[in-house]
Amino acid sequence: MKDQGFAALIAWVTLWGPIFVLCFARTMAMSNNAPFWGAKTTPGVVRVAMGLTITASYLMARQPVASPYVNVFDFILQLISEVCVGLLFAFAANIITSAIQAAGEIIDVQMGLSMIMLLNPATKTQSTAMGRFFNQLATMVFVSTGAHLLLLGAFFHSFDLIPLGMSRWHDAALPATLVSLTAKVFAIGVQLAMPIIVVIFVVDFGLGIMNRVSPQINVLEMNNMIKPITGCFIVVMLLPTLIHLIGVLSEEMVKSSNEAMKAIAGPPGLASPKVPPGPPPGLAEGRKIP
Repeated sequence: MKDQGFAALIAWVTLWGPIFVLCFARTMAMSNNAPFWGAKTTPGVVRVAMGLTITASYLMARQPVASPYVNVFDFILQLISEVCVGLLFAFAANIITSAIQAAGEIIDVQMGLSMIMLLNPATKTQSTAMGRFFNQLATMVFVSTGAHLLLLGAFFHSFDLIPLGMSRWHDAALPATLVSLTAKVFAIGVQLAMPIIVVIFVVDFGLGIMNRVSPQINVLEMNNMIKPITGCFIVVMLLPTLIHLIGVLSEEMVKSSNEAMKAIAGPPGLASPKVPPGPPPGLAEGRKIP
């Protein structure tokens, strides 16, 4: 009886072990780099525990589809591919947060505060004061609107779009999708910063006219005082609008991640890979993610 139980356990591990490892590789790559989930302030042990929890939760709720592998080398290639899928998902999600932070840094350049660099603990990088403020504001809105759960749902949906070990990196749509996603950084950053850019331009224009009319006035000193105060005042006035726009961009973050996944999912109608013959004992029946 013990030998039969041990043999059944070995068979179960042999069947589901590789699937768990592939799923865990994609999950860890996403959770270490995606917005909110990949905050650098989170200890490494907590990240690993979070990755294990997300992987186990998905496997208990779904019966994942995995591509069959022939040997260990083939499995290692699939493992690397899954890590790249998770990194691509996180990259597409980070495009929006990077664009919001870029808007703050553009505003700092216009206000003359770009030389003030602060350490952003969430990313472990140097950023300007307004860039860090925009980044923290985006994180707050991101969590308060529940977009981090939507992003997690989109990540679970990626297993339906791209079964384990079946990503298509040679697809022609991938380069165009990456270019389109990268272009959003500049477009969104400039659009968010445009009101402050226009106001600061008007201030510079007025100071220039004042300098021509009365050269004895120290315009440079006035410029260093007026522009930061004016910029901060405009940001405070536009704060409700910024919060609303960031909430809209949080939904755009999920759409960008789905676009990136569809770029390497390949055309529909591909032959389905082999599926393990039923879930392990005690696991719930799978449900389709809408």
